[in-house]
Parts: sequence; structure tokens; C-alpha cells
Amino acid sequence: MSPARSSRKRYQEFVQDYKQHRLDDVAEADGGQPVAQPRTAGGARRAYVRDYLRWLRPHWYELGVVFVLALAVAGLQMVEPLFIRFIVDKVILNKTLDLSSRLTRLNLAGLAFLGYMALTQLRRPQRARGQPEDPGPPGGRVASRHDVTSWRS
Repeated sequence: MSPARSSRKRYQEFVQDYKQHRLDDVAEADGGQPVAQPRTAGGARRAYVRDYLRWLRPHWYELGVVFVLALAVAGLQMVEPLFIRFIVDKVILNKTLDLSSRLTRLNLAGLAFLGYMALTQLRRPQRARGQPEDPGPPGGRVASRHDVTSWRS
């Protein structure tokens, strides 16, 4: 059988193979022998890891900085639940505090939490803060699927 010359022909052959349940057959190479799937041995994997680490070695300082920054971000993201826990456990549910000291602590914790949230909003990218998306192509009109001639004709 000659190889398919167009994508439509290949698609039609695929549909025929699917209808005849031939998709799970083993791919055959020259002479009718099944094609062996290449397998990497453990030694080859270790060689790949060594090559990868050798490639990363000149960038160890930058990788360390990224790792430390990732740990700092993870730590700072744990601050929000701690604020909430403090407000609920130490202020709202604390029956030993009178009303004025409870309100004072609640206001201070709330102001600290708002300050923290403002700082975290400043470090976010512009798009995450609600900046408008890309307006699209010039003229403002985006081609729809109805504008293109159908390939099925």
C-alpha cells in the first residue's frame, strides 16, 4: 500500500483502521517484524541525570536563589491562615478580654492583615490584578470559525 499523500487521505485510512479495529495492531517494520520500542536502561538514565546536573552546575547560584525565594513565598503564604487563627482564637473567642481591648486587638490585627494583603498585591503581576487583556487584532474583529471555508468540501 502506498503511503498517504495528504492529511485527508491519512485521516480516511485512520477511520477505516478504527472501524476494522486495527489500531491496536503492532506496527510492522521491514520484513513484517514488529518494531521494538526503545527502552532506556538504568545506566542510561543515570548518564542522563549526570549530564543534566553537569549542565546545571554553572547555574547553581541562580538555582539556589530561586529555591530560597520559593521557600520564602511558601512561608509567606502561610501567614494568612495564621492571621485568621489569631483573630478567631485570641480575639473573638477570648472571653477574658473586655469589649474595648477585644476591639483594639481586632482593629490592630485587621490593619496588620490589610497591610500584608496590600504588600502581596504589589508583588503580583499586572494581569493578575485585573489589568485588561490583549485587545486583539487591529480593527477589533476576530475571525470566527464561520469565516473560514470548510475543509470538508
